[in-house]
Amino acid sequence: RVGLITFGTTVQVHELGSEAMPKSYVFRGSKEVTTQRVQDFLGLGPRGMRGANPDMVTRFIQPYADCEFALTSILEGLEHDPWPVKQEHRVLRCTGTALAVAAGLLECSNANNPSRIMLFLGGPCTEGPGQVVSVEKEEPMRAHMDIDNETAKWHKKAMAHYQAVAAAAVQNGHVIDVFACALDQCGVAEMKACVEKTGGVLVQTDTFTNVIFKESFKRVFARDENNDLRMAFNAELEVITSREFKVAGAIGCCAKAMRRS
Repeated sequence: RVGLITFGTTVQVHELGSEAMPKSYVFRGSKEVTTQRVQDFLGLGPRGMRGANPDMVTRFIQPYADCEFALTSILEGLEHDPWPVKQEHRVLRCTGTALAVAAGLLECSNANNPSRIMLFLGGPCTEGPGQVVSVEKEEPMRAHMDIDNETAKWHKKAMAHYQAVAAAAVQNGHVIDVFACALDQCGVAEMKACVEKTGGVLVQTDTFTNVIFKESFKRVFARDENNDLRMAFNAELEVITSREFKVAGAIGCCAKAMRRS
């Protein structure tokens, strides 16, 4: 099953169950978004009640075979964000809000079921939660030295936002992939927790037409000899030691289970 969310100045959650006329629900990119707010705004269940109505979820998430025409039509009709951009200003891009909306939609509709959020980035987040640089171009993008010296203006707040999104995804068994394809920095340092904690894929290249992106995207959907997707979700590793030993950490993509023996 697939769903589609696009973002720029605002976040649009596209309704795939409507072929007659394209519909989308718009979230402001500058606002914090919770799972409950996503559920209430999209009308996925009784207001204030946790958990979505499966019949309502099918408006936004459907088997690919059932929504192929609608999905293709939306993708072919996508245009640049119509919001005007002032001179010497960056494009408004609310990456953090879009990621929170996607995580919230899956949490209320597909909790504890294997799912992937695939984030396609063409530049840094310049508005709302997760912002990594000012919209004004006179402010340069933070460098590694700024992060090391803790002088990066937006770094800590952005990291806290993406870590919260990653924690919610881990709790629900969801994976976050990031495909950052731009000549400019995209703020991957701030959102790396989304990939590392969920076991996702991180791909960085200059454009979406680059062969690196195309081949990497195909490999995500690679299949084995039984034609099953080579994916694994919700794996747990429990280490029990004698009283004299303690586990210091782990190598690889993982998150704490927060259980103490």
